[in-house]
Amino acid sequence: MTNETTCTCSTPLFGGALVAALPHGLLDASNIRPVPDNQEVFIATATNNQLQQSNATSTQSTQSSITSVVIDILEQPCGADASPTAVVRAHVTEILRLAGTTDVEQLVSTLAVTEIQPPLDARVVFGGAAHLPQMNITVLVLRLGEPLSADIVVTLSGGTLSDASAVAHSFKVVHKSLFGV
Repeated sequence: MTNETTCTCSTPLFGGALVAALPHGLLDASNIRPVPDNQEVFIATATNNQLQQSNATSTQSTQSSITSVVIDILEQPCGADASPTAVVRAHVTEILRLAGTTDVEQLVSTLAVTEIQPPLDARVVFGGAAHLPQMNITVLVLRLGEPLSADIVVTLSGGTLSDASAVAHSFKVVHKSLFGV
Protein backbone atom coordinates (compact mmCIF):
# COMPACT_ATOMS: atom_id res chain seq x y z
CA MET A 1 0.00 0.00 0.00
CA THR A 2 3.02 2.16 0.01
CA ASN A 3 3.82 1.07 -3.53
CA GLU A 4 2.93 3.28 -6.48
CA THR A 5 0.14 1.07 -7.79
CA THR A 6 -2.16 1.09 -4.77
CA CYS A 7 -4.36 3.97 -3.64
CA THR A 8 -5.48 3.81 -0.03
CA CYS A 9 -8.05 5.55 2.07
CA SER A 10 -8.44 5.89 5.81
CA THR A 11 -11.10 3.36 6.79
CA PRO A 12 -12.99 3.46 10.09
CA LEU A 13 -13.18 0.01 11.70
CA PHE A 14 -15.42 -1.36 14.43
CA GLY A 15 -17.74 1.64 14.44
CA GLY A 16 -14.86 4.10 14.20
CA ALA A 17 -13.02 2.77 17.28
CA LEU A 18 -10.02 1.87 15.07
CA VAL A 19 -8.75 3.36 11.81
CA ALA A 20 -6.41 1.95 9.15
CA ALA A 21 -5.55 2.71 5.53
CA LEU A 22 -7.00 0.04 3.24
CA PRO A 23 -6.95 -0.16 -0.56
CA HIS A 24 -9.48 2.13 -2.21
CA GLY A 25 -12.49 0.37 -3.69
CA LEU A 26 -12.94 -2.45 -1.18
CA LEU A 27 -16.53 -3.09 -0.13
CA ASP A 28 -17.63 -3.68 3.45
CA ALA A 29 -18.85 -7.30 3.40
CA SER A 30 -21.21 -6.66 6.32
CA ASN A 31 -23.46 -4.91 3.80
CA ILE A 32 -24.07 -8.26 2.07
CA ARG A 33 -23.60 -10.93 4.76
CA PRO A 34 -23.36 -11.25 8.54
CA VAL A 35 -19.90 -10.61 10.01
CA PRO A 36 -18.98 -11.48 13.63
CA ASP A 37 -18.68 -8.55 16.06
CA ASN A 38 -14.93 -9.11 16.50
CA GLN A 39 -14.29 -9.01 12.75
CA GLU A 40 -14.33 -6.60 9.81
CA VAL A 41 -14.31 -7.99 6.26
CA PHE A 42 -13.67 -6.03 3.08
CA ILE A 43 -13.78 -7.49 -0.43
CA ALA A 44 -12.60 -6.28 -3.82
CA THR A 45 -15.15 -5.24 -6.40
CA ALA A 46 -13.17 -6.76 -9.28
CA THR A 47 -12.56 -10.46 -9.83
CA ASN A 48 -9.09 -12.00 -9.64
CA ASN A 49 -9.08 -12.28 -13.44
CA GLN A 50 -9.86 -8.60 -13.84
CA LEU A 51 -7.17 -7.68 -11.30
CA GLN A 52 -4.54 -9.81 -13.07
CA GLN A 53 -5.46 -8.35 -16.48
CA SER A 54 -5.43 -4.81 -15.08
CA ASN A 55 -2.04 -5.29 -13.42
CA ALA A 56 -0.58 -6.92 -16.55
CA THR A 57 -1.71 -4.14 -18.90
CA SER A 58 -0.93 -1.10 -16.79
CA THR A 59 2.10 -0.36 -14.68
CA GLN A 60 0.37 2.70 -13.20
CA SER A 61 -2.86 0.94 -12.21
CA THR A 62 -4.70 2.25 -9.16
CA GLN A 63 -6.12 -1.23 -8.47
CA SER A 64 -4.56 -3.26 -5.70
CA SER A 65 -3.99 -6.98 -6.10
CA ILE A 66 -5.64 -7.39 -2.70
CA THR A 67 -8.91 -9.31 -3.08
CA SER A 68 -9.99 -9.25 0.56
CA VAL A 69 -9.02 -7.92 3.96
CA VAL A 70 -10.17 -9.60 7.17
CA ILE A 71 -9.47 -7.80 10.45
CA ASP A 72 -9.99 -9.69 13.70
CA ILE A 73 -9.71 -8.57 17.31
CA LEU A 74 -8.51 -11.68 19.14
CA GLU A 75 -7.27 -12.73 22.54
CA GLN A 76 -3.52 -12.95 22.89
CA PRO A 77 -2.58 -16.64 22.37
CA CYS A 78 0.87 -16.25 23.93
CA GLY A 79 2.05 -14.50 27.06
CA ALA A 80 2.47 -10.74 27.13
CA ASP A 81 6.23 -11.14 26.78
CA ALA A 82 6.08 -13.47 23.74
CA SER A 83 8.17 -12.63 20.68
CA PRO A 84 6.59 -11.30 17.48
CA THR A 85 7.59 -14.55 15.74
CA ALA A 86 5.81 -16.71 18.34
CA VAL A 87 2.66 -14.56 18.23
CA VAL A 88 2.44 -14.43 14.41
CA ARG A 89 3.07 -18.19 14.18
CA ALA A 90 0.33 -18.88 16.76
CA HIS A 91 -2.24 -16.86 14.81
CA VAL A 92 -1.17 -18.30 11.44
CA THR A 93 -1.47 -21.81 12.88
CA GLU A 94 -5.06 -21.07 13.90
CA ILE A 95 -5.89 -19.54 10.48
CA LEU A 96 -4.46 -22.58 8.67
CA ARG A 97 -6.30 -25.02 10.94
CA LEU A 98 -9.61 -23.19 10.43
CA ALA A 99 -9.01 -23.27 6.65
CA GLY A 100 -8.57 -27.04 6.82
CA THR A 101 -4.97 -26.87 5.65
CA THR A 102 -2.90 -30.03 5.92
CA ASP A 103 0.77 -29.90 6.94
CA VAL A 104 0.11 -26.93 9.24
CA GLU A 105 3.14 -27.66 11.42
CA GLN A 106 5.46 -27.84 8.39
CA LEU A 107 4.14 -24.58 6.93
CA VAL A 108 4.40 -22.73 10.23
CA SER A 109 7.84 -24.08 11.13
CA THR A 110 9.31 -22.58 7.93
CA LEU A 111 7.40 -19.31 8.22
CA ALA A 112 9.58 -16.21 8.07
CA VAL A 113 8.20 -13.42 10.24
CA THR A 114 9.07 -9.82 9.42
CA GLU A 115 8.93 -7.40 12.33
CA ILE A 116 7.14 -4.16 11.51
CA GLN A 117 9.11 -1.14 12.66
CA PRO A 118 7.54 1.98 14.23
CA PRO A 119 5.96 4.46 13.80
CA LEU A 120 2.91 2.62 15.02
CA ASP A 121 0.07 3.71 17.28
CA ALA A 122 1.57 4.16 20.75
CA ARG A 123 -0.70 1.41 22.07
CA VAL A 124 0.89 -1.15 19.71
CA VAL A 125 3.63 -3.09 21.50
CA PHE A 126 4.88 -4.68 18.27
CA GLY A 127 3.87 -5.74 14.80
CA GLY A 128 4.87 -8.76 12.79
CA ALA A 129 3.85 -10.09 9.39
CA ALA A 130 4.33 -13.22 7.31
CA HIS A 131 3.50 -14.06 3.70
CA LEU A 132 2.19 -17.53 2.86
CA PRO A 133 2.70 -17.97 -0.89
CA GLN A 134 0.90 -21.34 -0.82
CA MET A 135 -2.34 -19.55 0.05
CA ASN A 136 -1.47 -16.13 -1.42
CA ILE A 137 -2.16 -14.43 1.91
CA THR A 138 -0.20 -12.11 4.15
CA VAL A 139 -0.96 -12.10 7.87
CA LEU A 140 -0.22 -9.05 10.00
CA VAL A 141 -0.45 -9.14 13.79
CA LEU A 142 -0.47 -5.97 15.89
CA ARG A 143 -0.15 -6.65 19.62
CA LEU A 144 -1.88 -4.07 21.79
CA GLY A 145 -0.41 -3.54 25.24
CA GLU A 146 -2.05 -3.00 28.62
CA PRO A 147 -4.79 -2.16 29.35
CA LEU A 148 -6.15 -3.14 25.90
CA SER A 149 -4.42 -6.56 25.80
CA ALA A 150 -5.62 -7.81 22.43
CA ASP A 151 -4.14 -8.84 19.10
CA ILE A 152 -5.33 -7.24 15.88
CA VAL A 153 -4.91 -9.84 13.13
CA VAL A 154 -5.14 -8.57 9.56
CA THR A 155 -5.30 -11.17 6.77
CA LEU A 156 -4.69 -9.77 3.29
CA SER A 157 -5.62 -12.09 0.41
CA GLY A 158 -3.35 -11.22 -2.49
CA GLY A 159 -1.41 -8.78 -0.31
CA THR A 160 2.32 -8.41 0.23
CA LEU A 161 4.53 -7.63 3.21
CA SER A 162 4.71 -3.99 2.07
CA ASP A 163 0.88 -3.88 2.07
CA ALA A 164 0.88 -5.26 5.62
CA SER A 165 3.49 -2.71 6.67
CA ALA A 166 1.38 0.13 5.25
CA VAL A 167 -1.68 -1.06 7.19
CA ALA A 168 0.42 -1.30 10.37
CA HIS A 169 1.81 2.20 9.96
CA SER A 170 -1.65 3.68 9.38
CA PHE A 171 -3.33 1.82 12.27
CA LYS A 172 -4.74 3.90 15.11
CA VAL A 173 -6.82 3.19 18.18
CA VAL A 174 -9.37 6.02 18.30
CA HIS A 175 -11.63 4.79 21.12
CA LYS A 176 -10.22 2.35 23.65
CA SER A 177 -13.75 1.70 24.96
CA LEU A 178 -13.97 -1.01 22.27
CA PHE A 179 -11.65 -3.01 24.52
CA GLY A 180 -13.71 -2.48 27.67
CA VAL A 181 -11.35 0.20 28.99
